[in-house]
Amino acid sequence: MLPYLTNIRTGLYGPPGSFACPPSRIILEATAPLNWNIEQKKEKTILSLPGAKLNMPPGIINVFDGLITTVSVTTDGAGRPQIIITTLDESTSTVAEIAGLPHRLVIDQDRYPLLGYYHNQHVVLDPSWDGEKKGAVSPTGLPEHIPTLDIARRLAQLLTSVKARVNFTRLDNYYVPVTDRIQLCRELKPTLFLSIATWVKKRKPQSGFRIRYYLGNQRNEFLAGCLEQEMHRKISIPSHGIRPVNMTLLRELPVPAALVETACISHRLDEGLLRDVDFRQLVAQGLFNGISQYLRSKVNI
Repeated sequence: MLPYLTNIRTGLYGPPGSFACPPSRIILEATAPLNWNIEQKKEKTILSLPGAKLNMPPGIINVFDGLITTVSVTTDGAGRPQIIITTLDESTSTVAEIAGLPHRLVIDQDRYPLLGYYHNQHVVLDPSWDGEKKGAVSPTGLPEHIPTLDIARRLAQLLTSVKARVNFTRLDNYYVPVTDRIQLCRELKPTLFLSIATWVKKRKPQSGFRIRYYLGNQRNEFLAGCLEQEMHRKISIPSHGIRPVNMTLLRELPVPAALVETACISHRLDEGLLRDVDFRQLVAQGLFNGISQYLRSKVNI
């Protein structure tokens, strides 16, 4: 009986195993064991499945996990299924089979290239506040610190998985004065500083995210642009773009910095998304991708 390829799962991470950091994982699901051949072509991994048939629509799956950009499901000239994994950097992969129903083919893509970009890099995360100074609250009572702290923790997990050093301005619901955050940054001398918040518009609230930076440093604008581009790829709400502001925190920080307002907490749709752990993970992944793009570009401005 011919095996049919029925499903592809992406956006996963495997255990480190023999890799230096957790690999990007793709799982193919089929009705029976698959024969397969794998070929590496620089930033592409091509997996051919001779003797199999597609029982799913061909097309392109957007992944954007910091290494893998897309997974293409197609067929070759002989009608055999092909899975083409496109990455930002040349990367090796391993394939393992898991018998069962469905039968699974597990492809782990080595994220080792990211270790080079994050070597000796240090990020300070600044989750937006409540504490003594009450932050924004949604129409149904969701305080800002709940999603922003969770997003920061999720982002920290992604950063530490590629050996970056991470510090927080706070880890719980308490207020840290702006002067203390600036002083912390001056003492730690990180690579960059990222403030994570939401935004409010009480009259006619608008769905979407936006990013703020201090215009006095070109690297701030470049960082904000990288974050906006990668966030836009990962989450479904609109982007309101990047915008320079003259905030004390961003102005006085001695390193590249940006304020990411992840969603409009006063908007009903965005509020629901901020309560959703899957959305928070997508935001964290988008921020990680933006930081990676900033480091990958190696600009000297």
